[in-house]
Amino acid sequence: MSKRAKQPPSFPALVQAYFGEYLTQQRALSPQTIAAYRDGFVLFLKFAEERRGKAPAAMALADVTPELIMAFLDHLERQRHNSVRSRNARLAALRSFLKFAGHRDVASLQVIERALGVPVKRFERPMFGYLTREEVLAVIGEPGDSWLSQRDHALFLLMYNTGARVSEIIGVKVRIPRNLDSDSTANWTPIPRESGQSERSDAGLKGFTLSLVLGSNFPLGGNDAIVF
Repeated sequence: MSKRAKQPPSFPALVQAYFGEYLTQQRALSPQTIAAYRDGFVLFLKFAEERRGKAPAAMALADVTPELIMAFLDHLERQRHNSVRSRNARLAALRSFLKFAGHRDVASLQVIERALGVPVKRFERPMFGYLTREEVLAVIGEPGDSWLSQRDHALFLLMYNTGARVSEIIGVKVRIPRNLDSDSTANWTPIPRESGQSERSDAGLKGFTLSLVLGSNFPLGGNDAIVF
């Protein structure tokens, strides 16, 4: 008895596997990224239904043509007033799905290859200015006499000196060696870096920052105490 040829997965099955298995389990993307991909797909399926006259459950990979994708991206810019950056982000989500589908439905590789040919739109990146050291110190200013003012001043100085993010700085703990003076270096635990972020030097209070903390009403606490 001959075996039946295995049927390729349907479009709804591919979408479900993409979000339910690939993004969450294999790629382990953050909930925010998955939500952004999901929102983009919802917009695309709604547009495709209006343009093709097909419900999402009745669509096939063959319906995802370069012409449909280009029309969708044009719709985002013209009707929804999305920026080029947002337009490219929606395209990235569609391209990610198509690459995934190519591994599950090899019979549709030619269709997928054509759809993947839709290019990313180039745009001018804005130039970001920056403050000089003197300007930063002027913005931070001098602390007041209250504990909150001392804390905030030390917090801003530490963030400026180390480049740490807020989510990282709140996890910093302190370990103070014996006989610590204003010219020594406080032994801080390394800043807990967020996954996927570039490396930066560990936090350390030196010079005027350490003198500020030790000479104020700001309580450092004992070893392993949360600083902020």
